[in-house]
Amino acid sequence: MKRILFTIAALLPALIGIMAQSESVTIEWPAEGFQSPDGSFVVPLNTPLTFKAPGTTEWTWTFEGATPAEVQGKEVTVSYAEEGNYGVTLTDGSRTVSLSQSISAGGDHEVWNILPSEEPSLSVIALAWYGWYGGTNWIDMLQFAEYFHQPSQPATIDQVGIMFGSYEATSTNQDLTVSIAAVGSNGKPADVLATSTKKVGDIAQSTTQTTYFDFAEPVAVDGPFFVVIGPFPNASGDKVAMKCVRRAYGELCTVYHQLKGNGSIIGPGGGDVWYRNDDDPASFAIIPHLCYAGKPDAIATPDAPSLRFDGHRLLLPPATARLQVFATDGTLLIDQHRPEAVVSLSALRPGVYIVKADQRSVKVCVGRHE
Repeated sequence: MKRILFTIAALLPALIGIMAQSESVTIEWPAEGFQSPDGSFVVPLNTPLTFKAPGTTEWTWTFEGATPAEVQGKEVTVSYAEEGNYGVTLTDGSRTVSLSQSISAGGDHEVWNILPSEEPSLSVIALAWYGWYGGTNWIDMLQFAEYFHQPSQPATIDQVGIMFGSYEATSTNQDLTVSIAAVGSNGKPADVLATSTKKVGDIAQSTTQTTYFDFAEPVAVDGPFFVVIGPFPNASGDKVAMKCVRRAYGELCTVYHQLKGNGSIIGPGGGDVWYRNDDDPASFAIIPHLCYAGKPDAIATPDAPSLRFDGHRLLLPPATARLQVFATDGTLLIDQHRPEAVVSLSALRPGVYIVKADQRSVKVCVGRHE
């Protein structure tokens, strides 16, 4: 059995890779998901999620808690209807490639843009006598921001955690503000949706603990967003800086900084301006607590007889008068009057479909039938 390490590839949307000692197998994970500091991959409920494996091997996937539960192919689509933590198994013939990756479906979770394999390299970025990137500095960097892609379902954020790699300060009474900001038309931080403020002296006095900023009310996010922090204390003796992961040029970069327009060293002139730090790609150890705003019930009709799907076949309620299956664009694909109690969907291509059986309806996720 090969020993495997899951990682997320350094490009948005989030990708997770499986690395073997003798060869490399890279799994592309759904764009809808987020990485969590606990090592799990966070996904929404009742949403089609596409997983991809490389090469010509006809992989067999087993998804605990998902529909379908087992499916074959290089590219497969499943969904989760119930909140929980589930495992994924990928096999090639008799070889098990992975047994350990966890998927957290629905609910509320801490999320960030850092790979499990990158956590040991979390540290501060020192700028010589200029101070720190992502913290105290003397080159007119006013604020810093971390970008997060759009949740695939409406969600809220009630708290943001930040890991600091340096917390010494003489300006302990200075306010340090964390904001949730919308993404402007130029891709930079724009309208502030909510703020939370702490005194610098209240930062956790440990490089291994997280400092939490709570919002008075949960902040609704239905698009991409930024977490913005600053200004940092910049007096003599202040040494406050966030942890981050640095990457190679051209790799994933989710960090931004705001430069003062009339800065004496780097200032571009004019008003304060936001920049993405593409020259030194990184992600901050900024951790929003994200809660999907609801538990959608897959268009199910309450109190109706059961209409079920086992991954390959529809199991219809007794005496169903009419069965219809639609593509997500509304195209009618199957229309049967007085259908059998069990109807195969093996003729359909992998994907998500809307099934209507009389007054009952449900979304189903059809995988490959090989």
